Amino acid sequence: EDLSARTGCWLFIGAQHATARGSAIHYSSARLRRDAGDALDSFAEEFCTMMNHMTDVRRRDTLEVRRNLEEITSAKAALEKRMEELESQSVNRDTLLLRYKEMFGDIQIPSSE
Repeated sequence: EDLSARTGCWLFIGAQHATARGSAIHYSSARLRRDAGDALDSFAEEFCTMMNHMTDVRRRDTLEVRRNLEEITSAKAALEKRMEELESQSVNRDTLLLRYKEMFGDIQIPSSE
């Protein structure tokens, strides 16, 4: 406010925090309010509309990322479970193969040359 009063400039400041749940805030200098009239009202409305749109998009993006993360986490858990099953099968096969070798020895498979 002091800046606009000292310089006589038209000043508009608007702000919106990306994670805010409330509406945007803005300030218009006295000279801008006086000289711009109704145009300032529509400008401020457009600013607030734009900020609302941006926060909506950000929320949608956040939800989409969260959903993707949940899907990936679920897929990872399923893959880890499957890997455990396969490792268990491998251990069982190794155990059976070891028992077989103890009972019958190594079997040499002739090459087909």
